[in-house]
Amino acid sequence: MLVLAAQPADEKDPFGHSKAEYFSSVVEGILILVAAAGIAYTAIDRIIHPRLLEQVGIGVVVCAAASAINYAVARVLMKAAKANNSITLEADLQDILGSFQT
Repeated sequence: MLVLAAQPADEKDPFGHSKAEYFSSVVEGILILVAAAGIAYTAIDRIIHPRLLEQVGIGVVVCAAASAINYAVARVLMKAAKANNSITLEADLQDILGSFQT
């Protein structure tokens, strides 16, 4: 959608294609809500039917590595979103930052 939104105005779209970014942001928001619903469903099931945790060490290492990568990506997205004034990049940034707030 970023490529489409960057296209200049033409006869068919005299005001440009920037609305493509809004569509992309809405789709991303919906996907986040679907993921949150899946996580909530799984969490409720685990509360009702508890099980012992397995391979906790591997989980901690994977979470730490993913957090470090997400932090680096968030820094790059923050700079790119400001430089390009892009709501799509800002939506991606908010998605990544949301993982640090939980």
